[in-house]
Amino acid sequence: MVAGALGAPEDSLPPGDLPLSRFAARYLASLAAPEAEDPPEAWTQHLILGLVRAHPHLALAAIRAALDLAPDADTLAMIAAGPLEDLLTDHGATLIGDIERAAPSCPRLRDALTAVPGHDLKPLLRARLEAASVVETGEDDPPR
Repeated sequence: MVAGALGAPEDSLPPGDLPLSRFAARYLASLAAPEAEDPPEAWTQHLILGLVRAHPHLALAAIRAALDLAPDADTLAMIAAGPLEDLLTDHGATLIGDIERAAPSCPRLRDALTAVPGHDLKPLLRARLEAASVVETGEDDPPR
């Protein structure tokens, strides 16, 4: 993941490039220690912001990995109101198709979409995100 974020060939970095799941765990550790003066995993917050700015698809993958590991609703809300909202504000139009395809099978992503404040989102994007956050079960569908 780090190689991709840096735009560097994977063989240019030391062996063991950081996979998304390990990055997500370290990112969550940084969120769990907000009062620490300089938490050891603070670099993960800088990296996720860099991904949001320059690599939106990789940022979405990293955010989804963090959401999958989020230990509670408060952590999920922090991610939703932080990097997910920034990502949607800056790149929502580019990513909406990916989000709509992923949401039906990702309950944590759907939950996070409902927690994004989204004050700066365009109305059409907001409507599509709200629709993506709902799972169609078919139970209320009219008979055919």
